[in-house]
Amino acid sequence: MAANCILMVEDNESDIVIAGCAFGAAGLQNEMLVARSAEEAMNFLKDHASKTLRVELILLDLHLPRKSGLELLSEIKSDPALKDIPVIILTGSLDPSDVNAAYSAYAAAYITKPVKFTEFMKAVDRIDCLEVTHSPSIRITAKTAGKRPSRAEPRR
Repeated sequence: MAANCILMVEDNESDIVIAGCAFGAAGLQNEMLVARSAEEAMNFLKDHASKTLRVELILLDLHLPRKSGLELLSEIKSDPALKDIPVIILTGSLDPSDVNAAYSAYAAAYITKPVKFTEFMKAVDRIDCLEVTHSPSIRITAKTAGKRPSRAEPRR
């Protein structure tokens, strides 16, 4: 049986560290993996996810190198094997056209990234409150782990 995980698609190292710390502090039990580009994320989803891991949730930044998060979202939602994975946009963009485009492409939610850790913790709480994470396989109550494509861990 494949293990359940959360895939974060983010190229900013500071945001990855903050997310790892915030999810760790919130008690995330699921493995949280990080892809640093849309291409890396799609390759992972197609090559590994169905065999070894089951991606239960994707946290997606809009501003990625080469291919945008919106392009990746459209690609995910047009793939029959991936379209049912909830995608939460987690980005710094407040642009209404980005918000509208994300929801038009079937994003489950749109959350703007805060810069401070305390604000990021509030964003994690909002993610935990979303109906999309009430799957029994998404557990926010213990630890972070992972390696595939890379770990999102708090600094020790």
